[in-house]
Amino acid sequence: MPETSGLVQRLKWDRASRTVFVYLGPSPTTTRLFVMVFDSPDEVQLAFQRTAAHLLAKAQAAGFAVTVYYDNSSIITGVETYSTAVRVDALEVTQAIQNLYHSVTLVALKPTVVRVYLSYRANPPITVRGELRVSPSAAATVTIPSMNTMVLDSAQAGQLTAARNDVTRSLNFLVPAAQIVAGSLSVELVSLTDVATNTPLDLGANSPVDVTFVDSPPFRLRILGMSYEMGGQTHIPLAFDFSMVSSWLTRAYPVAQVISSQAIVAATAAPPFGCGDINAQVAAMRALDMAAGGDNRTHYYGLVADGGFFMRGCAAVPVAVPDPAAIGSGPTGDGTWGWDFDNCYGDWYTGHELGHTLGRQHPGFCGETHSDPAYPFANGQLSDADEAYVGLDVGDAALALPMTALPGTQWHDVMTYCDRQWLSSYTYEGIQTRLVAEDALGAGAGRPDERVPKKKMTAAQRAQRMDVSGIMANLISIVATVNLTQRTGKIRYVNPLSKGEVSLSVPESPVVLSVKTDDGRVLFEVRVGVKPLSDSTPENLNGLVDAVVVAQQDANVIELSIDGEVVDTYRGSQTPPAVRELRPAEEGKLAWDVERLPAGAHTYSVQASTDGGATWQTLAVGLKSPAMPIDRSQFAGARDVLIRIIATDGFRSSERVFPLGSS
Repeated sequence: MPETSGLVQRLKWDRASRTVFVYLGPSPTTTRLFVMVFDSPDEVQLAFQRTAAHLLAKAQAAGFAVTVYYDNSSIITGVETYSTAVRVDALEVTQAIQNLYHSVTLVALKPTVVRVYLSYRANPPITVRGELRVSPSAAATVTIPSMNTMVLDSAQAGQLTAARNDVTRSLNFLVPAAQIVAGSLSVELVSLTDVATNTPLDLGANSPVDVTFVDSPPFRLRILGMSYEMGGQTHIPLAFDFSMVSSWLTRAYPVAQVISSQAIVAATAAPPFGCGDINAQVAAMRALDMAAGGDNRTHYYGLVADGGFFMRGCAAVPVAVPDPAAIGSGPTGDGTWGWDFDNCYGDWYTGHELGHTLGRQHPGFCGETHSDPAYPFANGQLSDADEAYVGLDVGDAALALPMTALPGTQWHDVMTYCDRQWLSSYTYEGIQTRLVAEDALGAGAGRPDERVPKKKMTAAQRAQRMDVSGIMANLISIVATVNLTQRTGKIRYVNPLSKGEVSLSVPESPVVLSVKTDDGRVLFEVRVGVKPLSDSTPENLNGLVDAVVVAQQDANVIELSIDGEVVDTYRGSQTPPAVRELRPAEEGKLAWDVERLPAGAHTYSVQASTDGGATWQTLAVGLKSPAMPIDRSQFAGARDVLIRIIATDGFRSSERVFPLGSS
């Protein structure tokens, strides 16, 4: 016969239906409904029901825990009440944000903490430790000790909300990874011990809590730390910044793993640049990486140290469809912002901008734009005034970050501009859903504008594919920035690709890319999508164009048009680009010899490989001179590093591969 233990939060007597409604649970807003119907002709049954109702009312008044037994219709068949000194108020299984209903998705293999809330009715206060039985459906049952001890004080009895808001006022159990695989899990407090006397305590009524874990994909991320010269110094993010970003995402995002890589790259734009400049560079670098065999599910992010100046962040916001190619960038440093004292604000700031790339918008609190009217909680908080939701930062011992409870009315969603930022249940679930959708695209899902499955292409898009499939031509990556309000735009990067897919036409877009010959003959033309940036306003619509076009052998001109007006033109060179040899350079620099050409005719990209050329990662793009700074420490541990230098005029290219040591 099933049973449930807890506190009687509410009793409702309905005379007309001769029914007693019993609301049992850890808090007034977290209950399960049971009933007793006084319609039996059996006097013994009626006597039981009257006695049971009386016991439940007394237990409610006294705050005693009860156990109810019930049938499949939740009709009470038995009642048991306890008056022990210790009472189990609730168990909460949490990973980052949770309520006592356990309605927030639990991700398999993500660090999981069970918080046990206790009340004590005796004096003086005592210190206790406990043991938890953990029974997964797909692994062996284990018993684990609490991570901490806690003080039980009768003055704090029944203060469940206050206990949830303070990690020291719960017994906390870290569930072993082997027990949090996909499937169901049952957890139950099985022992409680007085630390001073080492004697066991009677737990009274104590029901297990059952939850379910789901498989969820990892978050794939490449962070490009942007290097720039300003004030006579070189400014780059610290290794600590990279570690903090990866740690925060692992703790706060609905993932068990962040598959992260990083590199230090030179910013192409002159400082003080903006996030639009960095986004364009990062997008161009990502395009080259994907053509070199990168996993298309990988998000790219530009991280900018604030030592020279503060660069406000922004990101592309693909609201309607999953798009791992959405780019973001933002600052990092040791500023406190008045509330963050762990010596790095780049962690949550990056979480905000990457949230945009996963389709999350601004809820509209604390001075930001209001683009997400569906946000459910007041003032951008993690919870409404009922404090149903409480955040938990599990901490990171390697970075000396302690486990911390995050009260839902004091902490705010990471997509706001408010202080004390974490993920609300709304954002947590939204990101988890989007990551699943992105994972379904597969590692080789193609270019950013190839997000529409071929079976859902329009007839015009299918015709476009057939039109270009037989053309013997190069594929060209074009990255441009546009302002749709002012009808301005700039072609930032043009690079040939070794492989990729042509961007689909977006009929409703006002932006057109045209590939032409020197005499103006149109060879290829496509209406391309624009990725809106998060720093846009209705009065100032900024966007990023990240597209692939076809360029036949006589192509040498690209035009960017908005609403039929040409706003920028890119022209290739008349001289084939060429790279000759690496040459000696000062410490921290890489330089190479090229053919003598007019200034600005060609640009250079630099890629590195640590696996003999099997895979390549882009370190620079759009360089206008044959030299660049290089941080050799990022290759620490690699036995042999190859450097590939690509010279291009946007339409044609040549490349040379050198061992890094030869410079």
